[in-house]
Amino acid sequence: MKASLYPIPPYQRMAPAVVRVQLDLQVPEEQLDLAHQALRDAGSPATQELDDGTVRGCFVDVASALKARDAALRFSPEARWGMGQTFWYDVEAYYAMYRPIETPRFWVGPPWRASEAKKSKTRIVVATNEMVFGDLGHPTTEAALQALEVLPLKGRTVLDAGCGTGVLSVAAKKLGAKQVLGVDVDALEPARALARAHRANVLLDPGDVQTLVGSFDVVIANMHMDHLTPLVPKLFTLFKKALVLSGFPARFRDSMLQGRTPDRVIEMNGFQAVTFFKPATP
Repeated sequence: MKASLYPIPPYQRMAPAVVRVQLDLQVPEEQLDLAHQALRDAGSPATQELDDGTVRGCFVDVASALKARDAALRFSPEARWGMGQTFWYDVEAYYAMYRPIETPRFWVGPPWRASEAKKSKTRIVVATNEMVFGDLGHPTTEAALQALEVLPLKGRTVLDAGCGTGVLSVAAKKLGAKQVLGVDVDALEPARALARAHRANVLLDPGDVQTLVGSFDVVIANMHMDHLTPLVPKLFTLFKKALVLSGFPARFRDSMLQGRTPDRVIEMNGFQAVTFFKPATP
């Protein structure tokens, strides 16, 4: 049986591959971390978490896979499992580029690193085919998430302008927002997939922010400055409580904001997320 444990980067699809043993374990949600650990302890170099509660690992031989299975059955006797043959490509360097984000309240990262998330964090797992802004751990995403998580969102309405992967939309719902609208002119399937995986009731609109009417308690926009700059005047008309802007190098802030002075600034690796309040800082 031919199967890929992980999506193979285009530049490595022709790389030499070796046959390995793939083990899938389906366990209750509260035992996912234990399943990840069992697979790694038995020798899987990485683990992957699928949407249906399945944890997948890859082993050099059947004996190692059986060791992982037996370990899982000890803490989860009702676990379902399957074993088969797969091709292993040496793509560790490729996957290493997806750096997880860890803020005071959240862990955001790819499925093969999900076992690293501390139980004290709210975990958001993003698959590679849902990533639309290069490295998942880009400082603009992390700064925007930090700015969002300190806002009082419970019971409030939120607009995620240029929602991309949907990470900030899902985070807003997990922070208690009453209603979240994600808008993006590009494909919304990554955000839809993420919202489904995390059971987050997020409204998604394939539209242009410039055409929006009405207002929202909180507006957040994390996007490349070339797209963000022309939207700034419009975004200032849409928020009632707080506006978070992110995605730009710090040196361009003044020109992008056109003289506006933010109430809060988070700087990370040369990028900034800024927050404005109306009428005053809560």
